[in-house]
Amino acid sequence: MVHVRPNAKRSTNQIVNAHNQSQEKYNQIVNAHNQSQENYAQMMTAHLQMMNAFKTYMIMKEGTIPEQFAGIFVSPPVAPSDAASGSISPMGVRGSSIDRNLNENH
Repeated sequence: MVHVRPNAKRSTNQIVNAHNQSQEKYNQIVNAHNQSQENYAQMMTAHLQMMNAFKTYMIMKEGTIPEQFAGIFVSPPVAPSDAASGSISPMGVRGSSIDRNLNENH
């Protein structure tokens, strides 16, 4: 039987609790990021639909798109140009090295 000192056990519990709280905060941030990505995609879809309607209206009224407006109908990028475009998986789903280490030690 392995004897664990009370202070060591308390310290381990504090580390586990801090890790769990940190992971929960990380997951909240990841969820907020994913929601903002979804909101961005919805906004871009609405924007493109509005621009297509405006373009159609101009063509119906003018027969063509006036030269001074041609530049506004260039399609914008559909996703943000940052390297992390798209959703991210929360740590709870894929796990972390500390999870594996804690599970191996208990």
